[in-house]
Amino acid sequence: MTDESVIVLAREKPFHLGPVEVRPANRELVRDGRGRETLEPRVMQALVALSLAGGEIVTRDDLTASCWEGRIVGEDAINRVISRLRRAAEGIGAGAFAIETVTKVGYRLTSGDGDALEAAPTASRGGRGSLQRRYLLGAGAAGLAALGAGWWWWRGDPGGGVDPETGKLYDQAWVAIHASSQDQYAQAIGLLRQVVESAPGFADGWGSLAYAYVLGALTGPPATRTAGQARARAAAERALQLDPDNALAQAALVELKPVFGAWRETEMAYRGALVRHPDTPQLLVGLGYVLFSTGQMRAAARNIDQIAKVTPASPKLLYQQTMVYWSANRLEDAQRAADQGMATYPRHILVWFTNFLFRLYSGRPEEAIAMVENRAGRPVGVPQQDFEIALANARAIASRAPADIERALALGLEAAQQGAGYTENAIQAASALGRPDRAFQLIDAYFFGRGFRPGWRSFSEEQGAYYAERRTFFLFFPSTTPLRADPRFGPLVREVGLADYWAKSGKRPDYQLKRG
Repeated sequence: MTDESVIVLAREKPFHLGPVEVRPANRELVRDGRGRETLEPRVMQALVALSLAGGEIVTRDDLTASCWEGRIVGEDAINRVISRLRRAAEGIGAGAFAIETVTKVGYRLTSGDGDALEAAPTASRGGRGSLQRRYLLGAGAAGLAALGAGWWWWRGDPGGGVDPETGKLYDQAWVAIHASSQDQYAQAIGLLRQVVESAPGFADGWGSLAYAYVLGALTGPPATRTAGQARARAAAERALQLDPDNALAQAALVELKPVFGAWRETEMAYRGALVRHPDTPQLLVGLGYVLFSTGQMRAAARNIDQIAKVTPASPKLLYQQTMVYWSANRLEDAQRAADQGMATYPRHILVWFTNFLFRLYSGRPEEAIAMVENRAGRPVGVPQQDFEIALANARAIASRAPADIERALALGLEAAQQGAGYTENAIQAASALGRPDRAFQLIDAYFFGRGFRPGWRSFSEEQGAYYAERRTFFLFFPSTTPLRADPRFGPLVREVGLADYWAKSGKRPDYQLKRG
């Protein structure tokens, strides 16, 4: 790392962006009639880097080399800096300049009208060439190593007492979180507890721990939920003491809010947090869940588009992309996500069953049958019963033979009494098999406990996952399309509370809108 490869604010001369004077050494933006604003060092470095580019695109690698001394940081850290820089542009800048995102490429400094904006000559030391040369000189092996080290999971500035070994633990924790299983959440919590013990002043470490506690609490056994939620709140409060604007802590606290029956309040909480942190994946995912759960599939698909820009593929994201795009009638996008999931995580339980259901209910039951019959390709840790149910449903849809349908319905009803996830699947199967009476019988049990109570376990005891509340998004899947045309669906959404949400929010689910 050379001196020239890093932006040193003390050496940068003042320059102007339209009517705004930028004073790097003092970290100030000054504008007549609007006073001055002091930026954080990393934010000012990013502004200088964008200015030095002379109106051309600055990649994330460029920013890493120039503003983080080539250290391993990830997209969330850069997103946070860009988000704060945009707030300054909208505040004291008042439209004099803006930061344009060039999807999958980087960022560009523009005028408020969207034109390329070059800094005054005093700030430039060679324009783009200078910045690019800084990157080539300074990124070196650190930049190349980052590409193979899961760098995108890094959340926060590794300065302030976070040593490289602690950084590795932090990185491993986020990889575990995105693996999306109870075991992995527990591993992430253990790793993050080591992180905050080693670096007690690392706000994002505490925010990440809070988020991991939330995920573990909401998917773990009910008996442990209260304690997990309390730990999450405590960790979030510690993060906010260190950084009052910590995005991960805010995401964790909103995630603790119930969604079922409180869709409007939770949506407003997510949207409020996203005003300050528009590119935070955890907040975007939370908002997407609300949209998905309330039948706003097209809006949820646009939300998924945005998430995909700020976080790499993971089993959970590929599941969400497949189901959301499919439900929004974006079939090519859904197929692309499904194929990517099977190519990357072929035996991951979430990916495998998502692909099975996608094939089963999109007119390809023979492909679904082939998936189940290929024992070598099945995910591990799933009881044989689950594959028998899946195969029975696929054969019934393929043959439409009364005997096959009755067997599938019987297996579905038996399993539904063992767990809520089984009940959701049985509802979809009954709908797709043309048995709406059975589907609404299961819906009554699932939401209201009429007839039987499925409990809170999602699937088998071996899988060890639970639901914290009832879910509604499957009511808007392609598999349940016949139910939405049934006269019983209107009373259902009123009793559940969705109709009240639509009325008070001014939103409407896709099935009530005309296609086009």
